[in-house]
Formats: sequence, structure tokens, C-alpha cells
Amino acid sequence: MVALSFNDKERVYFHLGMGARVGIDAGDLAQVEEACNTIFSEYMKTEVLYQLDICDDAYDAMKATKTTTVRFGTKEFYAGDVNRTILREQIKDLRLWKENYREETRTLAQMLHVPNYNEEGWQQQMFSRTGSVYINALPGVADTSVASRKVEFTQLAGSFGF
Repeated sequence: MVALSFNDKERVYFHLGMGARVGIDAGDLAQVEEACNTIFSEYMKTEVLYQLDICDDAYDAMKATKTTTVRFGTKEFYAGDVNRTILREQIKDLRLWKENYREETRTLAQMLHVPNYNEEGWQQQMFSRTGSVYINALPGVADTSVASRKVEFTQLAGSFGF
């Protein structure tokens, strides 16, 4: 088995939307780490690295649409009674490059069989937690007002004479 280098793993985390590792489920992080460490052939490693380069290029192209020099796609100059210049923002171009970047990260995630947090549906999963996560995170004894604890207490109290 072949493993990716540390820098390539960081690139994978970044392009899959897990760069900061904050709010990401530990199971998903472990799944990505395992996928990066257990690539089964040198050919597959080459393909993953090639896809990472494509993701880098797509991300750079998406970033280039946000700069002031490229952001305004059309510059019109009207001469006549009033001279003026109109700059039209091409928001459609930005959407196109974002979708292109998402498609490339989707391909990377499919190659590694891991979740892609750059997808629209996964972004809400980053911050959603069940109530039990917060209850288990609180220090101290478990809350005795939980229904299952009440049932256990009444069953034990009746049979052992508490």
C-alpha cells in the first residue's frame, strides 16, 4: 500500500472542505486519513495526485474571478453628451468557476470514497449536532431526569429495596 505525503494530505483536506478540521465529524476525518494512507497502487496514487493538481488549478481559477482586475468582465465606455464608463460584474462567471471547482472536488472525493464537505448538503452537517452530544459533553454525573434513567431507577428500586 502507498500513502500520500503530509503536504498532499493537507491538500486533500483543503479541497474536501476539511482544512480547518473544526466542526468536522471525527469519523469523517478518520475516513479521509485512512483513505490517504491506504492507497492500493502506485497508479492510483498518481491519479489522485493528478486530480489534486486539477483541483488546485480550478481553485486558482475561481480565486481569479474575485480579484478586481478580472471580476468586472465587461467595461463599456460611452462618449457623447456625458462621458461615462460602466463596469458590469459577471456574476455568472463566478458561479461557473465555483461549479467547476465543486465538480473537481466531487471527483476527488469519489476517487478516495470519502465525504466532500464542499457540497451544498454537507455544509449544514458541519454544524448540526444532536442534543445527546451536548449532554454527554457536560461535566458531572448524567442527568437523572432522563426517562431511561427514571425507568432504570424504578426497576432497581423495586427489586433491591432502595
